[in-house]
Amino acid sequence: MKKIIAMLLVAMMVFGGSVVSAEGVNLATMTTEELLALHEAVDAEIDARIGCEPSAIGGGVYTAGETIKPGVYIITCAEAYAEEGMQVQVYADHAQYEEYRAVFDSYKPDYQLFAGVIMPGESVSISLSDGMVMVIDGGFGHVQTVTPSWAP
Repeated sequence: MKKIIAMLLVAMMVFGGSVVSAEGVNLATMTTEELLALHEAVDAEIDARIGCEPSAIGGGVYTAGETIKPGVYIITCAEAYAEEGMQVQVYADHAQYEEYRAVFDSYKPDYQLFAGVIMPGESVSISLSDGMVMVIDGGFGHVQTVTPSWAP
């Protein structure tokens, strides 16, 4: 009886494994939407395995060291309130942010270290040092901490 069960298990592993390896994934035949869905599924599985789940982040002013930890982040737009998308801006400190706000009507990009507009599903990488200010406007999304394997 044990020999029969062992032979069945071996047969299942041999034949079952060959079916799985023969299928494969042909990325060239997939549509962009299918590739994006696969990308999200792979990211979600990796995040689940390493315990890194994205947190929701809404519009607002975030100061590194006060309302958000200094670090490297990926901000992904979940929903934009306007056709133009969600704005993400980074300033060196509160003084630069206040100067920008004072001259906002004339738009002075000199005060911004980074300014970008992202649409739903798009992401941007942001590095925040202590005291830097990040502004999110026109939408909400998800934020993930990035810890490069090469960083000390």
